[in-house]
Amino acid sequence: MIKTRAVNIILVLVIVLLAGPAAVSGDRLDAISVPVGTLVLHPPSGIVAVRSAVAFPHSLHFTYACNQCHHKWNGLTQVKTCMAAGCHDALDPPKTSEKALAYDMEAMPYFKYAFHKRCIGCHKEIRTINHAKEKSIFGPGGKVSNLGPVGCVGCHERE
Repeated sequence: MIKTRAVNIILVLVIVLLAGPAAVSGDRLDAISVPVGTLVLHPPSGIVAVRSAVAFPHSLHFTYACNQCHHKWNGLTQVKTCMAAGCHDALDPPKTSEKALAYDMEAMPYFKYAFHKRCIGCHKEIRTINHAKEKSIFGPGGKVSNLGPVGCVGCHERE
């Protein structure tokens, strides 16, 4: 698993380095920059953080398609941040609060709900799949790791 992930990371880096500036026309960029390593996610300016910033290991997510998280990305232009105008840029939660990540689409522009739904939702889905694999007769024959945190302190370190 770790070996496969390392190979995928190296493959992405080689492709990015060898591709270099692509000759493209129109509104496309000459090259798309992919941040490698860990990104620190802060709340938008003007919001007082209740919890610590999140250290997001971007490189560990390279095995997933970019548009799984960057769902509005067209694959041709530079990716915008999640809190860019028109995406998850709402600074206030919706008037009707939803319980335990059961957020509806009206609530998704609120930056906090979007991150929690996308990140924790994906991690819970992986957990469910891994637990099913453990119980399956076709499973790995042992315990499958639970990838990704699903609780507050898994992402937000205690201060």
